[in-house]
Amino acid sequence: MTEPAANQVTLPPVADLDALDAVREQLMTAIDAGPVTVSAENVERASTNALLLLASAAETAKRAGHPFTVTNVSEPLRNAANQLGLGARFDDFMEG
Repeated sequence: MTEPAANQVTLPPVADLDALDAVREQLMTAIDAGPVTVSAENVERASTNALLLLASAAETAKRAGHPFTVTNVSEPLRNAANQLGLGARFDDFMEG
């Protein structure tokens, strides 16, 4: 049996506290529906809270048995994850 198509969530250019409520809702809906793909190509700034939200969403999807992938990872997002010491954890679900 094949997995259904992934649910797409796109991160905003500024992934900070002001944007996270909407992103959290989108992630929750996507995880409930199945596999999740998060596009991070537009991220210019990412807060610590945004990175922790992604890590939490990845773990929630894993526990639900759904794939979770962050694609087209921007350099600012990757740098922010590395600066917080989350680079290795994020390598588990980041592509590109």
